[in-house]
Amino acid sequence: MEIVQWKKAFLQITDVYGLSDETIEIPKSDIVIHSQLPRPILEGKRFTLHKRFKTMHIHLKKDEESLFSDLSRSTRYNINRARREQLKFEINNTPTEKEIDEFSEFYNSFARKKNIERCNTNKLRSLNEKGLLSLSYVTDQHNRILCSHACSPHGERVSMLYSCSIRLSVDPSQKNMVSRANRFLHWMEILHFKEKGYSIYDFCGLSLENDDPQLQSIDQFKKRFGGTEVMEYKCYEAKSLLGKMVLYYLYQKWKARPELMEVIL
Repeated sequence: MEIVQWKKAFLQITDVYGLSDETIEIPKSDIVIHSQLPRPILEGKRFTLHKRFKTMHIHLKKDEESLFSDLSRSTRYNINRARREQLKFEINNTPTEKEIDEFSEFYNSFARKKNIERCNTNKLRSLNEKGLLSLSYVTDQHNRILCSHACSPHGERVSMLYSCSIRLSVDPSQKNMVSRANRFLHWMEILHFKEKGYSIYDFCGLSLENDDPQLQSIDQFKKRFGGTEVMEYKCYEAKSLLGKMVLYYLYQKWKARPELMEVIL
């Protein structure tokens, strides 16, 4: 179990990864988010919201040859071609504040173009303070960053947090190279964390919405790395009046989503 506290605007949030140890006190918060749960918890408790969370696990205890053979043919081709193009992999398991800010800026530029939520730098800093953050990159021969990831190694697992690239900013002739770089980055992370002794590389999310072409395309990208589909659970627990207001907002936002299981207000 890992506990990380961070802020989003005026909201104090505590992330609890894995089943809680009742002997460990959880810090005072507006919302406690219990994640990576093998089963639902706090069922029937007031001011809680419960979700399913489908994800993809790569099992790092396999040997490298088996992991590579689990990849789709096109993914293996793209990784090998990235090597021939002399793309370079870098990873930092102890990033500085400046490096976190640079990653956030890089990600937010990507997020604006893709119209998705921006990076929460406060959360990255809180993870880093606990030694639970890795930032990785792939660069070209001119040291230009093509793509970047933020991951959280904890326990036996490494979880993807953010993935971004320059794909939306480059000439169409370069988009395929950037896509290859991202596949190469995932593969090199898998090898890096395998060598570090971790057991699971968690892509952190598969969609439950079969009618959304964009989400299905992202899922297909992840599934080409092999691995196992896993259903986990999340529980949002309100601990203050502000937390209860946020919980109601989240219910209104997610009430039509297939991953929502139950909310008790």
